[in-house]
Amino acid sequence: MKKLTAFFLILAVSGALTACATAETTQKTDKSADKTETAKDSTEYITAVDGSKVAKPEKFPKGPVTILVGSTAGGGTDIMSRALAEPMSELMGVAVNIVNREGASGTIAADECAKAKPDGYTIITGMPAPWYIKPHLSDLTYDPFQDFRNISVISPDEPLVIVVPADSEIGDFEQVVQMMKDGEKVVWGTSNPGSVGNCGLSDLFMKMDIYGKFEMVPFAGAADALTSLIGGHITISTADLAEAAPRVANGTLKAIAVFGNERCEALPDVPCLKELGFDNTDWVIAFKWISVPVETPDEIVDYLKAVIDLSVMSDSYKEFIRSQNGLDTYIMSEEDLDKKLKECYDAYDEVLTATGQHK
Repeated sequence: MKKLTAFFLILAVSGALTACATAETTQKTDKSADKTETAKDSTEYITAVDGSKVAKPEKFPKGPVTILVGSTAGGGTDIMSRALAEPMSELMGVAVNIVNREGASGTIAADECAKAKPDGYTIITGMPAPWYIKPHLSDLTYDPFQDFRNISVISPDEPLVIVVPADSEIGDFEQVVQMMKDGEKVVWGTSNPGSVGNCGLSDLFMKMDIYGKFEMVPFAGAADALTSLIGGHITISTADLAEAAPRVANGTLKAIAVFGNERCEALPDVPCLKELGFDNTDWVIAFKWISVPVETPDEIVDYLKAVIDLSVMSDSYKEFIRSQNGLDTYIMSEEDLDKKLKECYDAYDEVLTATGQHK
């Protein structure tokens, strides 16, 4: 009997010990789960424009981010980049600095960014010349499609505008066409050969079958061309919408046509070239975007894109853009941006080949 009692006592103690061990294991498991849950909750997220949650990389950014700009301080691209840097800085909690690397039509800045450490701290404002014009004109030290990820549009499409002095006797584009057909002297001002303006006019002249028959005077930039136009030294010129619209508004210039397939909201009374019988001129636009070195990690690219898209659609930036050209900002996917850039690349390839400017 005593042996039986001892046996049951041992069983009871053993069961109690097992229960304690189970409870302790459960408690440890619960604590581990709590720690895992805490770790999950510590991840920071940013809500993208489409409402999705984008994780903030654990170690990015820890310091200032640099946006390279391939033009001089005070120019249109520089001003736009500085306006964008403000909401970006607020969202990321670090300084976003603009560094100007002007020269060689923006290719110096592009080369520097392509060779920068792919850690998200050096990015660039993309521009037409170094991405889809200069590659057709000379050999470069970078490839705009292989050495970058082009991630976010930061400006609307600005159509090229054809302008004359406000007091010019030229009233519309049809009059210019007739003057050229009649052999009258019409001096066109453009930016440097290979620029958006120069290529746009070259294509237009080819469509009119008068390429090479009229004088085109190249200037260092559209601003210089417009100064010469207002001074009466040339007959007619082209300019980006942001450069033309304010001068049209203040009465120093008169817009007679815009490139593209539809009228521009900022100049609703000015006909587009499609209305005037010229198709396929919608590639003659100026727009800007942000690119990063191609090896930049996906989590940093995703975070930067969310920040940039949010900045582009912020009230302050939208108001800034509208004050510049009267247009609305928009965003697009990385894939659609690549497609858009490739279409522009192909369009300039065709025009520069046809005009004999291709390398």
